Amino acid sequence: MTALKMNSETTSTTAVSPAPSSPAPERSQATSPKSPRRDDEFYCQDIVFLVEDVLFKVPRRPFEHESEVFSGMFALPPVNSAYGVEGSSDDNPIELEGVTEDEFKALLWVMFRS
Repeated sequence: MTALKMNSETTSTTAVSPAPSSPAPERSQATSPKSPRRDDEFYCQDIVFLVEDVLFKVPRRPFEHESEVFSGMFALPPVNSAYGVEGSSDDNPIELEGVTEDEFKALLWVMFRS
């Protein structure tokens, strides 16, 4: 890395090379850290729905456990998309047609506020 040294009497700068340092110790590639796993019960996943022109981001678990349709849908292998898995983001929500915003809010109220 090269540092710049300012001369206080002029406005010119001079490049100064840093002193050589000892090489960094090499890491052993044989002992890479193990990635942590997610708990099956207490690791929440959210799901994004688009109802009319409103996005809703809610916990996925109640939909998996209370609906055969959503349970089956979530069990399918993910489709590779430029936007990721359907329902995983605002850019790729699960679109619910034939449901109004108020109807969906009423469902969410029952599912999450009781």
